[in-house]
Amino acid sequence: MRLASLAIAFVLATGCGIAAPLTTPEGDVPNASELEGPLIVAVTQARIRPGRSSEFNDHVAAVIASAEATEGFVGHSVRLELPGDDRWTLTIWESEEALHAFAYSGAHRTAMQQAGDVVELARSARFEVQPDELPVSWDRALAVLAEEYDLESR
Repeated sequence: MRLASLAIAFVLATGCGIAAPLTTPEGDVPNASELEGPLIVAVTQARIRPGRSSEFNDHVAAVIASAEATEGFVGHSVRLELPGDDRWTLTIWESEEALHAFAYSGAHRTAMQQAGDVVELARSARFEVQPDELPVSWDRALAVLAEEYDLESR
């Protein structure tokens, strides 16, 4: 028990990024042999307003469910920082058109319309990968995001 407490204290003191593995709507890792490239990767960062994490999480759950039902969606991953209010999403799409159609409809559109109440900072970037580059690492996604905004990657 003491070791677990020390580990938790270390994480809280130093900060730690925790990410879910990249999964498809079926719950597995995307099968590169079934995909044609290039694929579009969208990575976003959101800093949640104090006390709004639950509301943000509800939006993320609805957006992911909507994405999973969208033609051209390949997979997703989410990342958070402990402690902290930063959250990241990574989605992979068969085409820019599929991503664009998703981004401006359904749950994602609703989340964007209400983002000002929940999010105090939002950033996003896109890049291309070939199917044999899956799963995309968070290090790579964060580096692209950092480069887009001239930041140091986390």
